Amino acid sequence: MQERLLKIDEIAEIMGTSKTRAKAALSKYGLCAIDFGRGRGGGERWLQSAVLSMLQAMAVAAQKKSEKKPKQARISIFNMSIDDVYNLTQSKNVQ
Repeated sequence: MQERLLKIDEIAEIMGTSKTRAKAALSKYGLCAIDFGRGRGGGERWLQSAVLSMLQAMAVAAQKKSEKKPKQARISIFNMSIDDVYNLTQSKNVQ
């Protein structure tokens, strides 16, 4: 099976963004282009498998960002005894 080479317009279409944003994402993830030079049929191309693995890495990074830490239970001073409030305010950790 032969590896397919993608132009920047095709990559931008896959990503659903502009050419400049697609090129910025490619450089951010360190994907270097294969340059066929100037002229008809020339230009920069990227390996399809490398682009797809970059998109997979971007998706994994986005999932990690969206995971939220569970909130800690709030402790109300009104539910504490006087001794608990005193110990809480007199400890060395209070600033």
